[in-house]
Amino acid sequence: MHNKYQEMKKILFIALVVFLGACREEKTVQVEEEPVLSTELPQGFHDFYDQFHSDSNFQMQHIIFPLKGTATKKDSMETITLDKEYVAENWKLHKPFNADAGFNRSFTAMGDLVIEKMQDDMGLFTIERRWGKVDSTWSLIYYGTTEKTW
Repeated sequence: MHNKYQEMKKILFIALVVFLGACREEKTVQVEEEPVLSTELPQGFHDFYDQFHSDSNFQMQHIIFPLKGTATKKDSMETITLDKEYVAENWKLHKPFNADAGFNRSFTAMGDLVIEKMQDDMGLFTIERRWGKVDSTWSLIYYGTTEKTW
């Protein structure tokens, strides 16, 4: 029963992503060397993003706890994805993006949803954060990681 529930949950999530993608104009902004955000992101997001990473109280107030996410590990034989739930008590504050740290970053904006992906230069570790408007203010609504070990 639990397995069927997990499958149904995944199918509904994929359907939601496809539906949102089909209904909204998609803009992808690639940011490689320069840590400055593009002006193609939704109005107000840039200021929110900067404050999120510079003010710890602001950051904690703009995360929807318990924060949903996943942790995925891939190797040449299998992929294992675990559902994660982050709580405020164990949250590690996120620092500003550092382009010199060996990661690149991209943003995909779809209306009031922004998907940020950061990946190491070798493509072995990826972080995905999703930002959404909750009560007309931006918040972190999802945090996921993918680790590849070939």
